[in-house]
Amino acid sequence: MLKTIRKKIMVVSGHVGLAGIALILLFSMNRLFVANLFTAYDLSCYDWFLTHQHTREKSDVPVIVDIDEQSLERYGQWPWPRYKIAELIDRISGAGPLAVGLDILFPEADRTSPVNLNAFLKKEFDLDIPNHRAQAFQAAVDMLNALGKLNDTFVKEYGFTLNIGIGLHIGRVRVGNMGTKDLFNYTIIGDNVNVASRLENLSKFYGVRIIFSEDMKTYVPRTHQIQELDLVRIRGRQEPLKIYGLFTGKFMADSDKHIAAYYHALRLYREQKFGRALEIFEQFRQKRVDRRLYKIYRQRCKYYLTHPPGKSWDGIFTHQQK
Repeated sequence: MLKTIRKKIMVVSGHVGLAGIALILLFSMNRLFVANLFTAYDLSCYDWFLTHQHTREKSDVPVIVDIDEQSLERYGQWPWPRYKIAELIDRISGAGPLAVGLDILFPEADRTSPVNLNAFLKKEFDLDIPNHRAQAFQAAVDMLNALGKLNDTFVKEYGFTLNIGIGLHIGRVRVGNMGTKDLFNYTIIGDNVNVASRLENLSKFYGVRIIFSEDMKTYVPRTHQIQELDLVRIRGRQEPLKIYGLFTGKFMADSDKHIAAYYHALRLYREQKFGRALEIFEQFRQKRVDRRLYKIYRQRCKYYLTHPPGKSWDGIFTHQQK
């Protein structure tokens, strides 16, 4: 009896084992052949699509693009600017021609070129100002004067005032439309633009309205008294920069004596004689002629008295903020 049961179990186990092997083989063959079948079907459909898709009939007849009256009415009188002609050629090229031929004469110079625009502005509006640096400085002063008048109105009507800072620097920049034909802006870029921007931001730090570089100092009219503020290294520029502001001592009885004392203290500070420099800056506070600039130097002198900068110190203050 036991032998019979054992034989049946062996037979059943044998059938189960064979069935499992058969299923594995069937599954493997299905994955292999069905996958290939679907791949072949997909490629066949794609081939059919490529061979039956709509294509334009090729023609040996050239197509003439004419600049008619409607075009002139829409885009302006002839001759068009060179960039407009370039846009026209780009659009024609997008249609897929084998070649593009131009039958256009350009007898006149491009009126939109920077050189010709400058000549036009100089001739018609006299905008080639030889003393434009001094004019830039005067424009900054005029802005502050106009803001003072506006603040009188703001206080009366709204109860607040506005304040601005101005940075002035001289140098070559790139000016014009920057960007792509779809997204652009008329602006200026360059290292000198960044310097002017950094100076404008420092006006709040030093408590002055206008900060200008040493390059700009030469073009400040003698009617204004200049005060050196600091020797700094601004963010994004390793070369040190002397910066200046305007000194207004009209409310002081001895403004010349005051500014002389300031420069004496500044010289002592740069010679690392911080104790003697601190005494002068403290006198300014006691005499009630204090300014944020003097407070900055008092803080620095106190710090360096306890943390000597060393013999290699060059007196340059590095600003990390933009």
